[in-house]
Amino acid sequence: MVWWVPKEGVVYKLNGPSHMVTPGLKWTRDAGIDAPPTHEIVDYVFHDKPMSWSAPSPIPKLHAYTVKEYKIYRAIIDTPFSVSEEQAVRNTAKRNSVSVEEEKK
Repeated sequence: MVWWVPKEGVVYKLNGPSHMVTPGLKWTRDAGIDAPPTHEIVDYVFHDKPMSWSAPSPIPKLHAYTVKEYKIYRAIIDTPFSVSEEQAVRNTAKRNSVSVEEEKK
């Protein structure tokens, strides 16, 4: 059974046996927490081996788009050149039940 406790002090499960004992805890991957491989923790704790793992530098959060936003974007991008951009925006906004202002955001 192996758990990971980063500096923040929250406990995360890392393997199946720890999940069976503490099913209410989150997995590190589900919480977006970087953790060393389980075998490195076991080697460190029980065999005094130094850990070669180091936490990666934080990745900046990027803006994520919803499926609906992506579909709106694709509808406008895929509009034929024979239709004006303003008309494409109005048509797509109507089809997706959003205002033109919301769509432009």
